[in-house]
Amino acid sequence: MTMTDKEVSVIILAGGKPEDPLAQSQAVAHPCLIEINGKTMISRIVEAFSKTPGIAEIIVISFPAVLATLPPQVKGLEAKGRAVENLALGLAACTKEWLIAAPADMPWLTAPAVTAFLEGALATGADLVYPIVARPLYEAKFPGGRRTYVTLREDTFTGGNLAFARHAFLQAQLPMIERLFELRKNPLALARLLGFGFVLGLLLKRLDLPALEARASQITGGRTVALPVMHAELGFDIDKAEDLEMALRIAPQMDAGG
Repeated sequence: MTMTDKEVSVIILAGGKPEDPLAQSQAVAHPCLIEINGKTMISRIVEAFSKTPGIAEIIVISFPAVLATLPPQVKGLEAKGRAVENLALGLAACTKEWLIAAPADMPWLTAPAVTAFLEGALATGADLVYPIVARPLYEAKFPGGRRTYVTLREDTFTGGNLAFARHAFLQAQLPMIERLFELRKNPLALARLLGFGFVLGLLLKRLDLPALEARASQITGGRTVALPVMHAELGFDIDKAEDLEMALRIAPQMDAGG
């Protein structure tokens, strides 16, 4: 499969809480309405996907204040309470077999980065593909940025912020996604789900990418791939004040192609 014979839907998830402290600090209704170098985050991500070949439709799940800013070609749907409900809403609106799910806080997302990820993801033939960025690559692009990393035998990685999936597969995973979300603050229960042997191997840095993918595929019942990518900007998002401070500081350089 290539991008020349597949069309892809995009779901941009911009829910959250209306009283978000990051939004309040910038006197806007939602974090994705924060302006960085004169452009809101939501406009930046919509522009990146709009310029990507093969993207057939863009669906944004958010609040009325955000939906009112969208260009006419973008379909806006009002967010519900929980993230999994918003994802389900987006899936119901998608018309294509393949889709990308993305948050709305990726200010440096570009069409070339999306294109490269899409091409790599489609080439795997997997049901679900998640991008990962090697720590040296990320820190070379964003020195001083704080991320969560996992060390495997191949390298130390941080997660990207996109997910590429077969529509029917992701639809079937909604109960599992909800369960993982519920367990995110319960390490013991999460370890039971993943398997203590797997978690121990992860903590001891003994796992490699094939082992990680095999366990994810076993849990989901479909082929799941962690795809190393060369575009470090896929790993940059803004969910803390320090992330925003960094984004505002480097914006001129990033927008100039740095």
